[in-house]
Amino acid sequence: MAINAVIVDSISGISIKSYREIRQAIATSFTEVFGASINLEPSSPDGMFVDLLAYMYTELAQVIQTVGANIDVSTATGTFLDMLASIAGLARNEGETDESLRQRIETATFDGLATPDGMTTYLKENITDGITFKENTKNETVGGIPAHSFVVFVPVTFSTEDIDTSDKDWQAILDDSTRAHTVQNFIAQKIWNCKPAGIQSYGNNSGEARDVSGFLQQVQFSFIQGVSYLVRIDFTVYDEETLPSDYEQVIKNVVCEWAKKEYTSGKDLIPQRISAPIYNDVPGIESITVTVASVDNPRHWTDERIPIDEDKIVSITAENITVTLVS
Repeated sequence: MAINAVIVDSISGISIKSYREIRQAIATSFTEVFGASINLEPSSPDGMFVDLLAYMYTELAQVIQTVGANIDVSTATGTFLDMLASIAGLARNEGETDESLRQRIETATFDGLATPDGMTTYLKENITDGITFKENTKNETVGGIPAHSFVVFVPVTFSTEDIDTSDKDWQAILDDSTRAHTVQNFIAQKIWNCKPAGIQSYGNNSGEARDVSGFLQQVQFSFIQGVSYLVRIDFTVYDEETLPSDYEQVIKNVVCEWAKKEYTSGKDLIPQRISAPIYNDVPGIESITVTVASVDNPRHWTDERIPIDEDKIVSITAENITVTLVS
């Protein structure tokens, strides 16, 4: 029974038939199989069955058309566009629009995974969003990185608890009696998976990765030194919404999860940005005031921007957050 609800053409792309056309094609096939005497009027049992099949084929065709449109850079949006970007070795920048990302994809060289953009995208997806990648292609040391080397900065807070237990590389490490079941070896394996040939890894930490031939390879990287901050959050209630009864813990959780993704090596601390995830995820809040202080200097509270050195990363934990409901 050839319905041809979806037609794929190398020139015009994907096109679909209308519900009426699909029903007619099904009805014709039924007549050919069961004879011209079959009653396919919409009110008959066989007609109702044909209608049901036609609706099913129509919905399926529409889904295929939608997916087809979203694997085309010129029409893809949102998550579909992000997926196409990752193929090009790119990642969406914070706040970047679909149009801007689309232009970058269209001008990308598609050099593969072993490029700075490709490695960054892969490592962010397979380790943590907090990854930072830096490469030195010069013939001399630049910024502390040796010639023809790269360094991957990993937040020091990343641990085995953050690893997806279904990850194949992690499962291989757990089954490997010759490698310690450490986060260092997990990071090393992920770096090795996308590491370009002819350029060395560098850093203050290392782990063992197994290559395609089964040999162990030493891979270096750096844990970013965390700079811990105290966060004081004062807020007032918005009466038209319901504030969670456990608002203190909810706010702490929201801020901690946001901070893990927000801060990368060298990214400055802007206190008022901390209010954004609270407004987005916690109902019943009208106004928020955020001040911060370094754990090393707890008397100096500020709401102003704090510069962060390139080899450091802001660290915010639940125990260092104080939440106060202001009457």
